Amino acid sequence: MNEIRLGISTGDFNGIGPEIIIKALNDPNISKLAEYFIYGSEKIFEYSGETLSTGQDISNGLETVISSVVHSGSEPEHKDFVPSQSSKISGNFAYQSLSKVLEHWLEGRIDGIVTAPVQKSTFFPERSEFNGQTEWIADRIGCKDSLMFMIKDWIRIATVTTHISVKDIPGKLTQKIIVEKAKLVFDSLKQDFGIEKPSIALCGLNPHCGEEGRFGDEESTIIKPAINSLKNEGGQWTGPLPADTVFTEKSLREYDAVVSMYHDQGLIPFKIYSGLSGVNFTAGMPLVRTSPDHGTALDIAGKGIADESGMKKAIRTAIGIIKRRTGKN
Repeated sequence: MNEIRLGISTGDFNGIGPEIIIKALNDPNISKLAEYFIYGSEKIFEYSGETLSTGQDISNGLETVISSVVHSGSEPEHKDFVPSQSSKISGNFAYQSLSKVLEHWLEGRIDGIVTAPVQKSTFFPERSEFNGQTEWIADRIGCKDSLMFMIKDWIRIATVTTHISVKDIPGKLTQKIIVEKAKLVFDSLKQDFGIEKPSIALCGLNPHCGEEGRFGDEESTIIKPAINSLKNEGGQWTGPLPADTVFTEKSLREYDAVVSMYHDQGLIPFKIYSGLSGVNFTAGMPLVRTSPDHGTALDIAGKGIADESGMKKAIRTAIGIIKRRTGKN
C-alpha cells in the first residue's frame, strides 16, 4: 500500500475538473504514485464518464475514481450536470468538496491536496472577502502566511500581490510585505525543492525599474531596501530587475526563482512558458496544496478534449513535496 495519501477536490463539476481527474488517474504512471481520495460524488463522475466515453477508453480511470470518492455535500441531480454552465449548485458543491478535503487534512487523514479549478463567481458568495482559493484555503486552516508559487520544471515564479486591482498595487507594496513573501520563497526552495543556497531575483514594479525615478520610485524607496534586508537571510538576492528582461529564458535559468510584484507581471510570462502543464503551489503553509494552473475551461467542458497534463503535474509536484517534507516513499 502506498504511504502517500492524496486528496483531490472535484472543483466545479460543470467545468473540466472531473474530466481531468479521470484522465489523470487513468494513467498507470500516476495512479501508482499515491493512494487517492477524490472529494465529490459518484454521480458526478458517472455523468462525466457518460459524456467522455465517446472515442476514448476511460473505464479504468472512472472505476478508480468512483472507488475512492469521499462524499462532499448533497448529491447533485442529473439535471444539475450541465457542462459549460457553472451554477450556484455546482459552485456550492465545489465549496463543499474543498471544505471536506481541508477538514480531512486537519484531522490527519490525508497528507496533502490537489485542487481542481473552481469558478470564482459561483464558488464565493457575492460579498466574500476572498478572491481566490489560495487565500481562502490559508484562512480555513489558520495560516497567516502563504504565497502563490508557480512551478514548471526549472521555472519558478512567485507573486507578492495576487488578486487585487492594478490601481491598488502600489499602495499594497511595502518593504515589509516584500520581505515576508520573499522569505517564503527562500524557505520553500530549501524545504520543498531541496535547494541549499537559493538564488532569487526580484522584479521592479515600473517599466525599466522607473528609470531612476522618472516614472516611479518604488524600486529605490521600497524594493531595493527590501532586497538589502533579505541579504541577511543567506542565499543570493538580485534586483530589482526590469520585468521585460528578467523573464527571458536565459535570465530565468540563472535563478532558482523570480519574485514578481503583482499577479499578471509574473503569471503572463509563466503561462507563456508552461502552457497547460504549469502548477500553482501554495508555499508557506503546513498543508501541501497544488493545483493545475488553469481555470474551469467552461468553453470546452463536456467535449472530452481537456488536457490533463496540468492535473498530472500538480499531482506529481504535491507528492514530491510531501516526500521531501515527511520522508515518506
